[in-house]
Amino acid sequence: MSYVLPSIANYKENLLKLPPNTTNYLATAQTNNGATFGPSTIATVDLTNRGFLDPASLSFRYKVVVDSANTEEPILVGTPAYTFVNKMVCLVNSQTVETVANYNVVANMLVNTRMSASQKMGQQFNLAYVNNGSDTALDNENIDGRVCTTGTDTFYCSGPLYSLIGNSEKLIPLFLMNSIRFEFTFESLANISSNLATDDKATGYTISNFEIIYNVVDFGAEVEQQIIAENMDGMMIKSSSYNTSIAPLASGSNGNANLIYNIRYSSVKSFFLNMGGTDTTLSANKNFDSIDVSSGGDYSLIVSGFSYPQKALSAGLNKGGIYNELRRASGSLVYGNNSMAITSREFNRIDTSATSRAIPGKFVVAFNLEKVTLPSKAFFTGVSTNNSPITAVINIATQTTQAYNCMLIAYYDAIIQIQPSTKQITVIS
Repeated sequence: MSYVLPSIANYKENLLKLPPNTTNYLATAQTNNGATFGPSTIATVDLTNRGFLDPASLSFRYKVVVDSANTEEPILVGTPAYTFVNKMVCLVNSQTVETVANYNVVANMLVNTRMSASQKMGQQFNLAYVNNGSDTALDNENIDGRVCTTGTDTFYCSGPLYSLIGNSEKLIPLFLMNSIRFEFTFESLANISSNLATDDKATGYTISNFEIIYNVVDFGAEVEQQIIAENMDGMMIKSSSYNTSIAPLASGSNGNANLIYNIRYSSVKSFFLNMGGTDTTLSANKNFDSIDVSSGGDYSLIVSGFSYPQKALSAGLNKGGIYNELRRASGSLVYGNNSMAITSREFNRIDTSATSRAIPGKFVVAFNLEKVTLPSKAFFTGVSTNNSPITAVINIATQTTQAYNCMLIAYYDAIIQIQPSTKQITVIS
């Protein structure tokens, strides 16, 4: 009798061998439109068109100098390595394939929902978390923002480049693309610092040595020709990306508030509702805060006439359930590392409680729209939003005391189509 052996005990499995000419090197792409950048300027970076890009390696790095008056300690908000980037655009063959507005807020949410507190603590240098002032020292309960030194604070930033290219599930064949360009619009001076009127402000900042870093795998010309020959009818690469839309919620809102968003994609995997305060005495971190505006009410999302979830998420009956839905929308309740870096105090920030640099609001409400939760090879497993706008329904139990920017962040599926013979690129989303 013969048995089917598990892979860990099957010694007859074929071992794959890389082509003998395979090489791997770390590529560095620098800005091509200047050496230094300040508030509201744009930096452009072109990638090479050789070999294959390893998406897991795509990252950025730069040096920044923050200036202030000699008596002030500017307080930077969010995840400082991303705080300076307001918008990210990717162009392939001179065509825009991806635009992520409010990129710094999106990246800050991803850091806090994909990293645990200990992981953030371990990366405090490259993500630029630090306390140079007299506030509480950094610890696992206090890893957000940055208290700069007075006068001039010089530091270095580096992190993953969350993007369509970076989220690709296969190597990106750069040799089949004429060009890939990233454009980064840097944040205004007012939006990098704390919102509180009593906090110190920066008077300027300068970014230099901005670079995109990635691994290039080169299998050699023979393998490249084989890939072209085997895919003459076209190639498809599964990926995903993010986009945002903002709707205002007025101060004094009460009862049912219906916020309308126009985000059109064929397959949205999940939505995240980030509610940033605007009051200069209550919300220290502006859009980098997310506060429970419902005061014990509930949240739901209406897409194409269907409510997600079927039963509204209640902040009054079970706020722990809302936290777990955030974990579900960020990956899975069972598979993967979804510990997140959100403390009880941060998740409990409500309309009347003041936030700070050390204790921001992280009450992000998430809605999982995936049709299949288990890992799947299927394309477009989310819900289409092409046919109608999206409505966020918030049942507010007590009148709000400040106005909010309610940002809806979409995490959507995308397919990168490549025609090897013409090097034509199409992104379906």
